[in-house]
Amino acid sequence: MNGFLDLKASKLFKQFIVFAEELLSKHGYSFIKLPILDTIDNQIKATRNYEELINIRSSKDILVLRKDMTYQLAGYVASLKERMLPMKIYYEGEVFSWKDNISVDYQLGIEYIGYTDKTGMIETINILYELLRFFDNDISLCITDTSVINTIISSYNNKENISRILSIKNIMLLKEYKLEWMLSEDIGILKEKLEKLNIDVSRLLELYNDLKPHIDIKIDLSELKDLPYYDGITFGFYSKKYPFMLASGGEYNILKSVYNMDLKACGGAIYLSDILELS
Repeated sequence: MNGFLDLKASKLFKQFIVFAEELLSKHGYSFIKLPILDTIDNQIKATRNYEELINIRSSKDILVLRKDMTYQLAGYVASLKERMLPMKIYYEGEVFSWKDNISVDYQLGIEYIGYTDKTGMIETINILYELLRFFDNDISLCITDTSVINTIISSYNNKENISRILSIKNIMLLKEYKLEWMLSEDIGILKEKLEKLNIDVSRLLELYNDLKPHIDIKIDLSELKDLPYYDGITFGFYSKKYPFMLASGGEYNILKSVYNMDLKACGGAIYLSDILELS
């Protein structure tokens, strides 16, 4: 969807933004405006498919239309001389990619930076859940742990092939590696298999138990994110009303790996263009 040309979608978009601003302000989130253009070096770090970057050459540098906002957000936080932690930030705007043609998605994102325990992740998920309920009350949540999946995959020589098989959720091919259990939604089976592999999944199970009383939630160890900077628990939101992921996010280490700032951070983005197109 290239812009909100449909009047109904435009009206719904305006109503949602008003609703979102009120909810986020109530929870102490501050709005920032991020630039549409970014350096090519910054955006290369945010994708595994460099061909999707849209380059704009200037006389001095190569700029790109942003494909992802998280690296921009991390740079903004690192540039601040004074930081009141934890920081709660939200933003909105277009992200761009190039496949057969230019694709534009309008996103609203939130970031919780500098938390010390699980409350940061729980609050991020809960707020995104409340925002999505503007469009549909029947919202479900899928969580996973990138570090757990990477630990399992790293024990095999053909890591890329296993990652591909997981991404397409091919149970027959996973059986060849005795990994079909990774597609199971049975918590008991997952816990038993991971304990045999001596893999600590306590944080993921703790989050699951905290959220289960009020959110339709499942664990999916086959859910791999395309964005390479996620390093911990990640999540995605779904609804029977829409045939695609509505929002996603997770924990990331950009502030530590790039800016040497030892701050825990998590965030997520709602894919508004796709939602509005079918609303």
